[in-house]
Amino acid sequence: METGKPLRREKISTQMNKQYWEQYWLNLKHDQLESNEASVFIDDLLERGMEMKCSQFCKWIVENHSYLMDGVSVVDMCCGRGIDSFVIEQLSSNFKAVDIACELNLKIGTFHKQEIKSFCSNNQSPNTLYCRFGFHAIDESDEDVLLDWCSNYLVAEIRSIGGCRPDHTHERRLIDPFMFLEKLCVRGFDIRYFSENYGYAVNRHEDPKIIRLIAQKVIR
Repeated sequence: METGKPLRREKISTQMNKQYWEQYWLNLKHDQLESNEASVFIDDLLERGMEMKCSQFCKWIVENHSYLMDGVSVVDMCCGRGIDSFVIEQLSSNFKAVDIACELNLKIGTFHKQEIKSFCSNNQSPNTLYCRFGFHAIDESDEDVLLDWCSNYLVAEIRSIGGCRPDHTHERRLIDPFMFLEKLCVRGFDIRYFSENYGYAVNRHEDPKIIRLIAQKVIR
């Protein structure tokens, strides 16, 4: 694994990314899209099949680690457009999705458009905290809240500091894997699976180095 100083770390803020993603969804449609129409447009996209296209990470979890989803409570934190939420909610016995910028109409679970600190202070930690591409999009104080709040399994896919190019439109707090693992160990997590590699989240011409992680908090 490569180590080094996290790229542009000092500039990242959860609120900054909230504003970015809100604008991102508005820009998906024509310029005449009004703010109050954004959620309607997103719902239309989902109804046309987006819910069937979950991430590679979600497919990997479902196929190889189904115990993390089947019949247990799950929170999809920083769920974004919900491409994984619509799969996970079919498996979970108690499902919630959380994001500060998007709007989702789930079929079974419940969606919370809420800040991380607010949600965690008002909700019980689930069996599985699922967080794909969330940790590098939030600030470190929100990261600490999530790691403290998680009481059992943490399932995460994260952009690593190794091999990632800066994106000046979307701030990312690229994660040092050694520092992140140290945080987990200090909080009583047992690392069940860890990998850092390319090929996990290929998108057109981009192939960032990605951390895949399954950890269980054994000391509470």
